[in-house]
Amino acid sequence: MQPTQPSPADPRIRFIDYDPYNIPVVYARIGGDLMLVFQNGEVVKDMTGGDTDAWGVGVSTAGNSVFMKPKVTSPNMNLHVVTNKRIYSIDLKLAGKGQVAFQTIYYRYPDEERTKRDAANQRALARDLLSYGGAATTKNRNYTMQGSDALAPLEAWDDGNFTYFRFPANRDVPSIYYVTEDGKEHLVNKDMDSNYVLTVQKIAKKFIFRTGDVVTCIFNESYNPNAVRSPTNTTSPNVERVIRGGQQ
Repeated sequence: MQPTQPSPADPRIRFIDYDPYNIPVVYARIGGDLMLVFQNGEVVKDMTGGDTDAWGVGVSTAGNSVFMKPKVTSPNMNLHVVTNKRIYSIDLKLAGKGQVAFQTIYYRYPDEERTKRDAANQRALARDLLSYGGAATTKNRNYTMQGSDALAPLEAWDDGNFTYFRFPANRDVPSIYYVTEDGKEHLVNKDMDSNYVLTVQKIAKKFIFRTGDVVTCIFNESYNPNAVRSPTNTTSPNVERVIRGGQQ
């Protein structure tokens, strides 16, 4: 038998966690209305019960509520409500002396709410991961650094197509160059997103950061010039902090 949960503000207001395999007991009083409120969008299709002559029963115009009122001194009965989504079974009883008579009962749906909450959390996680550079699997997080910490990014990674550097929000981004196999330096366009992640549309063995005479080098320790590039120009959900003080 499933208990109802009283509202902290008024014990005549009750909550029931929907369980198709458990039947709650609901108490009413003669002369008082009792309302069952189901999920928004739920529509009552059919109702049946035991001593239906002992209760006045009706459906709200919204379709997701049932009104009941006991009409005789011994109205105890069971009630089944069929909606477009669920089947509800309820024991209806007359409240005894000193016992709280219910007026409104709201059904809750913990399993469905949990599923929605988990889905919302997954969407939020996906957004957070995308904010760090996308949703594909990280191919390489093996980056090291030489030079001044003043120019070093907080994090560096690549996805097999592009390279990503994340910087502190309060720091000016230095000029960035990638170095080709012949040792030539090529200036990188600064494509920075709102999370201070700079995207370089290139995979390289070495990057050079410069501001005036201050220089920092970032090394891709897993660089493979013969690697097959990913066909999806997406980025990584995992961010790896740069290993400070690495040596070439």
